[in-house]
Amino acid sequence: MKAIAYIIIFVLVILGVTAFFLVRPFFYSPENKVKILMTGRSTMGLWFKHWNWPYPLRIKGTYRSWPIPYNKYSKGQLFLEYLPLNGPMSKDPSLPFGEQMLKSFEAGLINEKPDVAFFKFCFVDFPVKEDEWQKRFEGLTKTITAAHEMTAKRKMKLIVGNALPLLNPSDATLRLQVAYNQWLQDFAARHDDVRVFDLFSVMVGPNGQLREEFARDKDDDHPNDRAFSLLDERFFKDVSGWLPINPS
Repeated sequence: MKAIAYIIIFVLVILGVTAFFLVRPFFYSPENKVKILMTGRSTMGLWFKHWNWPYPLRIKGTYRSWPIPYNKYSKGQLFLEYLPLNGPMSKDPSLPFGEQMLKSFEAGLINEKPDVAFFKFCFVDFPVKEDEWQKRFEGLTKTITAAHEMTAKRKMKLIVGNALPLLNPSDATLRLQVAYNQWLQDFAARHDDVRVFDLFSVMVGPNGQLREEFARDKDDDHPNDRAFSLLDERFFKDVSGWLPINPS
């Protein structure tokens, strides 16, 4: 009987812990905090699940579907809210690169009214052929310039995540990533309200590839838990030190 009682207690504890982390995002509040609208796509969505689940549960929990959205997180004086963006490339060839992405970004700024916006492209936006990289570079940089215009006119600060490294980038893709990352640094140097968060150098190997120990799988470029934990160490320290602003 004692063994059965212990098993029942153990199961109830596990169920209670799971229930807590399932509903945890509903209890975060932006009150008296700096509100950051974190925009992106799959990697950003995974990062929020990583934040909301404890180790070691998040090793598997981050990559599973859950019945509620994990789109809020709070740490210290920062309140983070995730907004999925449309991709920059449309099935409609008449639409310019980035147009639909920028529309969803601006809608988020209008609806959420953050103090700061975080903007990043997905790693799938970078693979190119040799004759495509310059045109893609122009599209990426024009999109960032337009995103900054949107935040600047609203007196919001902008954080831009640079290109994530890939496991097997082509020469043209790596050239694009390096050129884009350098352009971001130069752009931020000209604008006091722009900060670049470095996603690239912390996970890249000597040949410009994503280090295998930071990949979710050998054929999956998404960051794994180790990679997200490394980014955590840098992100909260870097952003908190850069934002001496009063929340709205």
